[in-house]
Amino acid sequence: MTKTLQARLEVGQEVVGALLQEGATPRPKEKARTQTAKHLLRAPNHLAPAPPLGLITSATTIPGSSYTNAPVAAPTLGRIGMSISGGVNIYGPFEAGFTTGQACSNGLGDCAGGVDVPTCEKELEYECGTSAVKYSMLLDSCGGHAMPYHYHADLSCVYTASDSSSHSPLVGVGLDGRGLYGLWEDSGEYPSLDACNGHTGPVPEDSTYGTSGSTVYHYHTTAKAPFTIGCYGEFL
Repeated sequence: MTKTLQARLEVGQEVVGALLQEGATPRPKEKARTQTAKHLLRAPNHLAPAPPLGLITSATTIPGSSYTNAPVAAPTLGRIGMSISGGVNIYGPFEAGFTTGQACSNGLGDCAGGVDVPTCEKELEYECGTSAVKYSMLLDSCGGHAMPYHYHADLSCVYTASDSSSHSPLVGVGLDGRGLYGLWEDSGEYPSLDACNGHTGPVPEDSTYGTSGSTVYHYHTTAKAPFTIGCYGEFL
């Protein structure tokens, strides 16, 4: 990661940390979007009411020394990176779990910790029926949920996820300091990725975050597990 990007993340942490101390409730500065599902119209969870940011509020260094001697495992639960938009926590695929009745209005259904969120949702639909599932506790159309708000999937409201005409933009940064980009590699093509959800290839130039458009190892979000970052590469 460039010094420019690291500096911007550090400044973002200080600003939001000050807001939290003052009692304000910041939210991701992202486009409002809804997505029609077969069972309901689900709006992004952070629109009403706005949850606090899932932000690093203590001193944190990116890249972290524990994650730079690649390849190395990513945390199975919790933060694996941060979004560029708002400094929101990005998690891996796994959910902490729901106890019986916690995520269903009829008192049924549970989901063990360590199950990825889409699988957990399907399990709850089977056990409780779609009419009883509390979808507000699951992923919204932006790929996130919960309070504090955090992502488990493609950060689809940070960029135009439907635009496959060119390489997707930078949407986040892993704890190892490498960039996380959206779904697309190039014109209508998904990238060929390793087990970490990364590969070596050209990335778009972005003067805002100090990326030069060179060929580097980087990550992409995906529509299947691990969705964000599965581990910290690169694999040779």
